[in-house]
Amino acid sequence: MQNHTTASIAGKTISQTDRKEEIRDRKFHEHCPLADAYLRKAETGTPVRPEQHRLVMRWPMFDCIEELQAEHWEFGGSTLLPGLLLHGASGTGKTTSAYLAIRESLECWRSFHKGIPDVIAVRAVEMGRNISELSRTGGDEFQDFLTGMACTGLLFIDDLDKARFTPRVESEIFDLLEYREKQELAVVVTTNLKGRELEKMFSRHVGSAIVNRLRRMCVPIDFDHAGFDQAAALAAIQEKIRHDFLTEANANRAWHLGQADTASP
Repeated sequence: MQNHTTASIAGKTISQTDRKEEIRDRKFHEHCPLADAYLRKAETGTPVRPEQHRLVMRWPMFDCIEELQAEHWEFGGSTLLPGLLLHGASGTGKTTSAYLAIRESLECWRSFHKGIPDVIAVRAVEMGRNISELSRTGGDEFQDFLTGMACTGLLFIDDLDKARFTPRVESEIFDLLEYREKQELAVVVTTNLKGRELEKMFSRHVGSAIVNRLRRMCVPIDFDHAGFDQAAALAAIQEKIRHDFLTEANANRAWHLGQADTASP
């Protein structure tokens, strides 16, 4: 009887887990309408940049985050799951790799706002067009559009450098990234340009602020070089994650020790 009950409970748990995965996958395709074409392409072909692709598929844990969290849990030492900044020429497989990695990591992303999806993908051209058009009329539709991108568990912006950056579009993108950084919400961004070249797509002061924010929020992966050293790039990423993580863990430790000293007679 005990074995039968255990089996029934186990069966129910498996069924519930499968159901949750099915719902997550359905919502992913609903709110990432272009994903299907890229995923079908990936099924029938090989990555253009295999080393970069394999590194992207290690995201968001990058083989170190779980270990770090386990070591420092007692002081609230948890690290943010980093975003991705994939840059390189058109046709190098950035968007395909991004969609594959996002689909594999759906369980990591949660929207804590009712009615807002866990993952939203948008092409920067369409995002800029919607901002320009909806801002002329304002109202609930415009606010809903901005709120969805700001509050979703994970936001994917494809081809950031392709948008038409009017002052209003620049302002909204800046505010969007600023809000998501403060709320510790990850972004994935693809772009043909990087660094100074990407900055020049925006007005003088806004460009540097947006690029610097992306550098803080994301792990950059260069798709331009066929001779990409995956091992060296992974080591550099892990070092950055460890540095950021330990900085937060040490700050939490100092705060807890300070609280203990204050409470002592």
